[in-house]
Amino acid sequence: MSATNTSDIYCTLVRRAPGFEALIAAELSHMHGATRVEPGVYVSSAPLRWAETGYGVASGRQLAAAATLDELSAQLRALALAPTSFGIRMFRIPQTAKGSLAAKKVVGDSIDCDHVDPLSMALPLGLVLSPSGFRVFVRDDDGGDATWLRAAQRPNNLPVSIGVRLAKAALNLSLSGPGAVTVFDPFAGSGTIPLVAALSGHTAIGSDIGWQVMQLARDNATALDVTAELYQQDARTSTQRADCIVTNPPYGAFCHLPDNGIEDALANLRSLAPRVTLVTSEDLRDALIANGYTLDQVIEVEPDRFKRFVFLARAS
Repeated sequence: MSATNTSDIYCTLVRRAPGFEALIAAELSHMHGATRVEPGVYVSSAPLRWAETGYGVASGRQLAAAATLDELSAQLRALALAPTSFGIRMFRIPQTAKGSLAAKKVVGDSIDCDHVDPLSMALPLGLVLSPSGFRVFVRDDDGGDATWLRAAQRPNNLPVSIGVRLAKAALNLSLSGPGAVTVFDPFAGSGTIPLVAALSGHTAIGSDIGWQVMQLARDNATALDVTAELYQQDARTSTQRADCIVTNPPYGAFCHLPDNGIEDALANLRSLAPRVTLVTSEDLRDALIANGYTLDQVIEVEPDRFKRFVFLARAS
């Protein structure tokens, strides 16, 4: 890690999620052009609110980045920091990384302040210790709204439901800019994606061909006090329009549609939203292209465990 001009650099830390690295990289790049500089750490030229990302754990303006403690001290002393108080939260990558006490002491000695308060809001610092070196940033403790994580508390679930973090990342990849949009999931199942969308501040609509699973989705929404429009409807005949479609189509033994059912649904959905994001274990590249979509990106998730694809497509 070399010395860096950090005046306009923001860093975002993400949870280590083996098998999801490509998805995390795509999500953060899409949101603010963030790029990975080392495992678990991304940098961007604009602030990125960590709680509004699928896998973020912290974010803030970077103050220093160095390969050695001497370089780190020099960079921090050059900033002439003199807060009324400051606190340091340690982030070790990996968790077994050694040297956190020495790194904290160097950071503390490089700041002109006698009052160290672990809970300080005057200068809440994050200190990253990794094999690449050290990184110090001012934590954005108001890093966004993570109420979407409440969707993980839904009382009803299905064996093929996707996790809420994956759903949030897929949703973020589908958005073309800030602000609320209408999100439609035509294979809603027990409602994971509509719940995450609604809790993220969007207008959420979900449907499914099975009335039993839609009742599970409605029960989930009621239990979490979430407002979402959820109703029974076949995706092959739906007329529901939206700003984007984000969905986890059924696959394999769990697919209740006849042969070519998914292809027929794709043909219909193309006219309902300009952007369609699919999360599935089926490789639908050929089907999407054959039904008039332009594929922007295909991301593999957990290729060594239970491989799934995230397809980012546009109606041609």
